[in-house]
Amino acid sequence: MHDGLKRSYIIDKPKMAANGSKLPVIIMLHGGGGNGENGKRMSGFTEKAVPCGVIAVYPSGTSKFQRMKKIKTWNAEHCCGYAMEQDIDDVGFISVLIDGLVAHDSADQKRIYATGISNGALLTNQLGAKLSRKIAAIAPVVGGMFGD
Repeated sequence: MHDGLKRSYIIDKPKMAANGSKLPVIIMLHGGGGNGENGKRMSGFTEKAVPCGVIAVYPSGTSKFQRMKKIKTWNAEHCCGYAMEQDIDDVGFISVLIDGLVAHDSADQKRIYATGISNGALLTNQLGAKLSRKIAAIAPVVGGMFGD
């Protein structure tokens, strides 16, 4: 739960995370109309990063159709859809998610990375600007930073 909303994410961890070592994390943000499952399938990070010792995390945005798994968006301030219209606190959600990963999932707080595509890229830019103390680097794909 974050800000009164049930939020979800998929996490895939390397087997070596069990030995107490801290591991890097990549947070992959789906595009508008997608979800965490879609982001996982599109990015291929589970197959590529997890065997190399990287935790892969695929959060889902929000939708006015909360029971549906699809059609979710991120609030990137000037875009997009339901998340923007309802002023959903997606930056806050990702911040709390990072805190949980560090506290409970063997995440190295100095090696948290974020990427996203399209609407997810727009939020990735927001995360880079607003969570620079928690995120080491960002890699937005097909989505620039605009607005204020």
